[in-house]
Amino acid sequence: MCTIHYSLYYKDLEVESSRESQGLAASPIGFTFGTESGPGSIIPGLMIGTDGMKVGGVRLVTVPPELAFGSQGRKPIIPPDATVQFAIQLMSVKRAGRNPNVNPAGSSVF
Repeated sequence: MCTIHYSLYYKDLEVESSRESQGLAASPIGFTFGTESGPGSIIPGLMIGTDGMKVGGVRLVTVPPELAFGSQGRKPIIPPDATVQFAIQLMSVKRAGRNPNVNPAGSSVF
């Protein structure tokens, strides 16, 4: 399980971000590396973009349409067959079966 913060850009315009709220309200997204569809999956371009990153690393990834939103686009801003960019920061990597956003029973983050 990997957790990232991201910002999605189309033509230099920030379309969305996992950091829309700052501080404790910011919500990174989690995904299972290698999962191509269904729960725990993300678009292929993001998965490819995170490959080889170290926790804390930051990367700008240009993603072609076939690895992003394809012929569907992402309405209302990203048209069909658009190349997009993601600024990503790898927050955590955990073994499969563990949610990086949940602490085991009896542990504390304080």
